[in-house]
Amino acid sequence: MSIYNLTFSPKIFTSPNTSLSKIISFIPPKSKKILDIGCSSGYLGQYIKQKFNCSVDGIDNNKDDLKIANKYLDKVYCLDIEHDNLSVIKSKYDILIFADILEHTINPQSILQKFKSKLTKNGIIIISVPNIIHQSIILNLLNRHWQYTDTGILDKTHLRFFDKTSITKLIKESGFKIQKIDFTIHPYPKINNIPLRVLLNKQEFKIFQYIIKAKSE
Repeated sequence: MSIYNLTFSPKIFTSPNTSLSKIISFIPPKSKKILDIGCSSGYLGQYIKQKFNCSVDGIDNNKDDLKIANKYLDKVYCLDIEHDNLSVIKSKYDILIFADILEHTINPQSILQKFKSKLTKNGIIIISVPNIIHQSIILNLLNRHWQYTDTGILDKTHLRFFDKTSITKLIKESGFKIQKIDFTIHPYPKINNIPLRVLLNKQEFKIFQYIIKAKSE
């Protein structure tokens, strides 16, 4: 079972400064069919189903997580989104959600392009990714320290790293038009060096995750 199969407080879906609450705020109220790519145990999809009274399917490559997700979602698919063919998925969706999943992939552009065929005519994608230029990362680099962790920006399973420029470039080059960008803020608790504090106090360095809504061009 994956480390992401956790028991979450409902506040993670409603507190204003979480990526999941931002994702939910991007969902149009009349959405009928949603695909959660990297659904884990289905915790996000379950909440969306209850809130919007819509259908939510999920994709993951962890069979143990999908056994749990299958209890809550309408349909689940065990697929490797990098290498598996998507022909088994017959439906088209109003929304594709990539919640903290693209950073775990080798070629996120090919994935976004591949999934375009699963969108309805006016369908949208919602993406969240961590921000590699967060204060904590910069300070650690200045201290000659780069340490992978079990979760977070330097999650040991991350293969790609993004800032605002690189994630927006990726989305546009994959054939999507960005409609809205939001973010979560998590300032580093203490920066003792005054010049660094002045520099890193800029908002772009306090951003922990970017959340982006885009439409196929």
